[in-house]
Amino acid sequence: MGGVWQNVWGQIHPREIASQTALRELHEETGLRPTKFYQLNTVNTFYLAKDDCTWHCPCFCAVVPGEVAVLLNDEYDAFRWLAHEDYLKQIMWPGERLAAAELCREILDHGPSEPYLHIHL
Repeated sequence: MGGVWQNVWGQIHPREIASQTALRELHEETGLRPTKFYQLNTVNTFYLAKDDCTWHCPCFCAVVPGEVAVLLNDEYDAFRWLAHEDYLKQIMWPGERLAAAELCREILDHGPSEPYLHIHL
């Protein structure tokens, strides 16, 4: 979808768990490796009418150093770093907005569930 800002997404490979997929896709699509990694309780669920299929997508948060080089693959043509208030305004899809709100509230703003959402790398 040209002209749309997207989070990193991908499909789970055989014998892979969702958190491994998230880390693999992050590295394949951006060249980044996180210093901290979190699961979110929000699962983005959406329906695609053209396929008559409902998708259930677990969501994760990867924390990376701001000064690290981003190496985009051919799925993306640009990236930008945003303050979390600005990030929330850029998200197109309702399910992604729910996950982003949880990410900002619980992880970036150090909500009460932050330590329980942390995944040790």
